[in-house]
Amino acid sequence: MSRRLKSFVCAWVILAAWAGPSCAADDALSMISTPAPTIATPERSMPQPIQAPIKLSPKIRVAKPVPHPPIPAHAHAPVPVIVPDPVVEMPVPIVPPAPALIPVPAPQPVKLQQLSPTKPAPPPPAIVVADKSRGYAYILAGVLAALMMILVARRMFTRVFGTAAVVEQVTGLRCLAVLRRVDFTRHDDRDRYVVQNPLSDSATQIGHVRVSLGDWTGDPAKVVAVTSTQTGEGVSTLATWLALQAAQSGQRALLIDCNLHQPHLQELVTHKAAPTLIDMLTDHARVEEILQRDADTGLYIIPTRAVPHTALDLLQSPLMDKLLAALRTVYDLIILDTPALSVAADARTLCRRADFTLYCVQANRTSRTSVATGLHALKSASKGKIGLVLTQARP
Repeated sequence: MSRRLKSFVCAWVILAAWAGPSCAADDALSMISTPAPTIATPERSMPQPIQAPIKLSPKIRVAKPVPHPPIPAHAHAPVPVIVPDPVVEMPVPIVPPAPALIPVPAPQPVKLQQLSPTKPAPPPPAIVVADKSRGYAYILAGVLAALMMILVARRMFTRVFGTAAVVEQVTGLRCLAVLRRVDFTRHDDRDRYVVQNPLSDSATQIGHVRVSLGDWTGDPAKVVAVTSTQTGEGVSTLATWLALQAAQSGQRALLIDCNLHQPHLQELVTHKAAPTLIDMLTDHARVEEILQRDADTGLYIIPTRAVPHTALDLLQSPLMDKLLAALRTVYDLIILDTPALSVAADARTLCRRADFTLYCVQANRTSRTSVATGLHALKSASKGKIGLVLTQARP
């Protein structure tokens, strides 16, 4: 008999004893001897009840039967047994033990370094950014330094002329004037500078040249040729200034552009399309047709155009000699603007027909060797009347 059934029987015996001793004992005995009814249970695997002998509690005493009134029929009816649902033991999930916690050290307090007011904190490191312009500046400085070294070496080894005293000492000729370098502005007329600035140093030096032309020769030189060793030494500037100052002073002056390679007097003339010296030497124009007059100073000018291939032949032609002979009778001073000796032999031909030769030497540029070579060529071709002019000297 199961434990639950035993509990029920005991409860029933106690209830019957309370209701009546005799019938309670009989009913209890009948209940014990009567097999338990079979109770239909759901189709599922249930544990089998354990059969064990029922032991009556020693506290329960069975009394003797006592007559009592009849018990109603419904009292002997079987009492339904209520069997509670069996307790199903569910498997307890196995919870794995929690992992051991790794002890984390407590954060240490940060100690701030207190700076003293007398010792300031060091500045943060500077961020260096590549600057391309600085590299270009270094390259430019290197180029300029190289150019300066070249100029110094050239001056040391070529031995140029720096002063008029050095020119006279080396060449043995007289230096008539020293024309210093002039910084022209955009408002200045370079060709008319000595006329517009009569009190300038350049105008004074041109006056020294004019005086020297008459003093040295004894007779006023009517035909003066101006030349140099190489181009860019101020030949055209000297010829123009000399002719303009002479014309302004009242002399009948004539300026002839004899540089048939690179003409320089086109800016002084007003009629650009008028006949030139080439037309006269090729017998295509007369002298009166090629002359042009400057309205400001009264200077007469004979322009020309470039014919480098036939320049020497035209200047050596008989027409050139006839032209100079005719002009001597009309003008007081005739200035011939000739090319450099290093360009062509035209200068030697013109210097042979001139009364005096002005030889330009650029300061700190023209070498002594080139000047010696040019003067040697002029002395053999000219009449020996040569004067030097140092041009573009430092102030």
